[in-house]
Amino acid sequence: MQFQGNLLVAPDREEAIYRRLKKLAPNNIITPSYLRMEKLLSSGQSVYSFDIGEGVNNPRVTERRLNLNDAFMATHIGIYLLNASATLPGGRPLATFPSYKIFPAEANNVETEDLECLYNGFLRVKVADVVYAESMATRKFRYVPTTQDEETDPPTVLSGVSGLDGLWPLTPQFTFQGQAKNQLELHVPCNSTQQVQYVTSTDRIYAVWYMEGFLITQGSALGSQLR
Repeated sequence: MQFQGNLLVAPDREEAIYRRLKKLAPNNIITPSYLRMEKLLSSGQSVYSFDIGEGVNNPRVTERRLNLNDAFMATHIGIYLLNASATLPGGRPLATFPSYKIFPAEANNVETEDLECLYNGFLRVKVADVVYAESMATRKFRYVPTTQDEETDPPTVLSGVSGLDGLWPLTPQFTFQGQAKNQLELHVPCNSTQQVQYVTSTDRIYAVWYMEGFLITQGSALGSQLR
């Protein structure tokens, strides 16, 4: 989305996707929305499975999951790192690369360069019987903005100024159904010698799977009709 004064203007691509959805689901309410899933990193772990459904495995307060009855078409996707505070949920911004200022090393535990494995892996996405992505490289989500200021505490800018930095437009789009078996996997080349989680600090490091797109209310029942 783009802003012109106080008006929100949808680019032609988003307008075309919205119009196509309205033809596929003329009786459903379709609104701009997002999904955000978080997974605690664990040193040595190489595969992370993200829960997309509401109420599954106690979602964190900063997560946004999909209702069982709804559907969601993702138009943009991003993979982020989050250094989450134990006492201030929602108080830390998403990072588009493992900055040593945002993720300070912890002796014998976290090494900032080990977090780079997140951006040297791939995503696998399957909904019901449809594989939307077999090996989407995470390298494309790594973004180091020229406007970033790492000298302040906390940093003043983490993801640039456009609002879409770190997000990648999806072609074709991914459509998730609340009642379907949704498989979202992050594969990273981490071994047992790589340290990606704090032990002494109360902060915790998460991988964040973030998507923007359109929510189709009561759209899960439409199934393959939304493809």
